[in-house]
Amino acid sequence: MLCAALASACGSPSGAGPADPWGRAFLSVEVTEGGQPRPLVEGTQITLTFGEDERTIGAYAGCNHMGGRVDLGGRRLMVTELAQTLIGCEEPRQEQDAWLARFLTSAPTWSLDGARLTLEHEGTVVRLEERAAASPRPLAGTRWVVETLIQGDRFTGMSGCNEIGGTARVAGGGITFSDVSSTRRMCEDDRMAVERLALSVLEGTVAYQIDGEVLHLRHPSGAALTLRAE
Repeated sequence: MLCAALASACGSPSGAGPADPWGRAFLSVEVTEGGQPRPLVEGTQITLTFGEDERTIGAYAGCNHMGGRVDLGGRRLMVTELAQTLIGCEEPRQEQDAWLARFLTSAPTWSLDGARLTLEHEGTVVRLEERAAASPRPLAGTRWVVETLIQGDRFTGMSGCNEIGGTARVAGGGITFSDVSSTRRMCEDDRMAVERLALSVLEGTVAYQIDGEVLHLRHPSGAALTLRAE
């Protein structure tokens, strides 16, 4: 699925080092509110991923993927420009997404003790443990949701409405997309909006980063896609 986000430069805290979460991923082990457990939807777990660029954060609670800018200065998690994918899930998961988004944008305090990250705001405490870094998937030859396959100099995929394809050349930390085309099927307005977003990112040279199972594509305009390995 697709994630739209606006990216711009954001300062990182001085003295970054091993006590910082940059480039690391964490999974929730306990959530409490007012000292009482807050059960998550069955089969779900909160995942937080901090970008190696020291300015971005990704979040997942079982339905939509979220992403935005983050500043860790003053021991507060300051998340801005938070955006999320457009998956429709059952109500409990949708509500859990909304709860997590509110929590992340409430400027919770954060502390990191080895592999344990703790976030807290007004009686809500989320404790997470670092996930062992998975071996990054190779960019070429991996099928990424939205079912986008990049192999050699060509890529094909499904944007959610139309089939798309074109040329993709990888060099350094960027992918240059050209000759991108799509079929002309008309779909519902929301699916067409997602498709327009996808095509706006797959244009020219974009930066990419692979975090385990997740591929991030970021266009110079600020639009971005987050894709997960199938």
